[in-house]
Amino acid sequence: MKYPLGLAGLCLLLVMSTAQAAEESVHCSIGHELKAVLAGVTPGTTLHVSGTCYGPIHLKSDDLLLIGSTGESKAILQNAPFTAPQEIVSIIDASGIWLTGFEIRNGLTGIAATDNSSFTLDNIDLIDNTENMVFNNAGMQLNNVTILTNNH
Repeated sequence: MKYPLGLAGLCLLLVMSTAQAAEESVHCSIGHELKAVLAGVTPGTTLHVSGTCYGPIHLKSDDLLLIGSTGESKAILQNAPFTAPQEIVSIIDASGIWLTGFEIRNGLTGIAATDNSSFTLDNIDLIDNTENMVFNNAGMQLNNVTILTNNH
């Protein structure tokens, strides 16, 4: 059997294709649905998120990086209008989750993490949530997290 790339080239191509993580932009302000994108992510995915996205947002894939808008205005994750308050972000049995550059607002719970989850919050504002964070058997690292005008 002949390999046009050679066996070494074929092996290199396979390694390169599996080593590259998926990267995608989600623009909620123009109709992209963060929930729909999250349903199909694989471990190692990076999502660049902008605008206002509505929860609940379920993070179940390992090694997921969500990057909100940078600079003056952060991406917003919030409760959907005209719905009962609920969890905005839930992290369920996932490790290596990283959220940076978001406002998480108007939820029953801003962030809930369970089932051996591990995550990092960086440059996050929790605003007007009934409960800011709820954890059950989860590990976290917090960098520059601000809690503003919350009920509890």
